[in-house]
Amino acid sequence: MRPVFLGDVVRVSWEGERARQERIREGAIVVSPVQELLEGLGPAAVTFGSADEIRARLDPTAAEWPKLRSALRQYANHHPRRRVRRQAGELVEAVNKAQSSTYFLVFAQFHPGVDLVQAFESADARHREAEALTEQLMAEIRSRRPFWMRFPHLRVIRLALPRARA
Repeated sequence: MRPVFLGDVVRVSWEGERARQERIREGAIVVSPVQELLEGLGPAAVTFGSADEIRARLDPTAAEWPKLRSALRQYANHHPRRRVRRQAGELVEAVNKAQSSTYFLVFAQFHPGVDLVQAFESADARHREAEALTEQLMAEIRSRRPFWMRFPHLRVIRLALPRARA
């Protein structure tokens, strides 16, 4: 085993920081369009206007979501952290639920007999949940790992110190 010099540790640290910054940039490129999509998908976007106007606002999001979902899953599957992969999966499910509840709200607006208030509250709750998950995912992507976890190849040397007796 070759000795580890201070220059090696600094170089590894710099390369790790560069890789981390690149992952944050890639995460922002993937998650930001999902946040934009959610802004246009909320229940407030579908409460005003005729059925044709609402459909015109929702159709682009329905066409855009599969592409964004694919990019998000691809990013998450390549990410080294398990929590990012798990949270990205939760975000995909939440956006799917927000989208379906928003479409149900549109259905409820134009069909008597469906509880419009309950449909709006459900869509609003699903939308807020999806927005919160995007924020949590970006926070997890930006988070720093503890220093000792960044260098798994370095061994921690513990000194055997005598314990104080009580």
